[in-house]
Amino acid sequence: MSFKRSLHTFEPQFKTLHNLLDLCRESKHNARLLFISSIGVIGRHPNTFANKPVPEDPVRDIQSSLGFGYSHAKYHCEQIINQALEQDSSLQASYVRVGQMTGSQHFGLWNTEEHVPALLRTSQTIGALPRLDGLASWLPLDIAAATVSELLLDTTHLRTVYHIENPVRQPWRELLASLSAHLGLPIISYKEWLVRMETNGESVTGSLNPAKNLREFFVEDFLHMSCGSVVMSTTQTTSVSAVLLSAKPVSPGTLALYIEQWRRAGFLD
Repeated sequence: MSFKRSLHTFEPQFKTLHNLLDLCRESKHNARLLFISSIGVIGRHPNTFANKPVPEDPVRDIQSSLGFGYSHAKYHCEQIINQALEQDSSLQASYVRVGQMTGSQHFGLWNTEEHVPALLRTSQTIGALPRLDGLASWLPLDIAAATVSELLLDTTHLRTVYHIENPVRQPWRELLASLSAHLGLPIISYKEWLVRMETNGESVTGSLNPAKNLREFFVEDFLHMSCGSVVMSTTQTTSVSAVLLSAKPVSPGTLALYIEQWRRAGFLD
């Protein structure tokens, strides 16, 4: 996710999506379009406050989305596709909302611009990890990519909406126990972690306290989005994707590989 961009900066992407849909309409080869959307589109869906999975259906209320430009842009892209399908039901176009992806389980490369790596880098700077309760849904990038391939190559007509997130959730306490051991950091309350992030890092450069640049997300949305309140149904996706259906939790070995790669890159100490 890009947390800083405003909605109007995505106008070129909206135009590109319109052009791709036109290309699909005009193609003589039954072209299929699968747009990558985001869990942020349904981050404030009513079901997330009622302990219910969010179904693989279109949403028509932008208030279901997180309140920043990236999520609103993804919402608008979904509406563009919805409108195109209403005009031409034979169009092979769809969108997939993707949850929290991690780095490849084979190579361990996880983009340091994302919020989980930012949380860990800041935790090293302030000397503690935050205590998090509930369940995480982390899905390695290679599994997500294989799932997208299965959706595109399936011979049945594309459904309008798919969800890709790990259907097997894992306790945050287990992830944090491994992270604490690897990084040699104690675990403190999330409230105290926020205070340290905001105050202890005031004189620290952004590269050592990147979570501070995402303060609004960590204060307002992180716990809700990352600790089990937001659950996306994957029923339609797993009916097509054997890869996603057989997904497992991120293993301790894979977690160690992520940390190793971040250290090699100089991102973590």
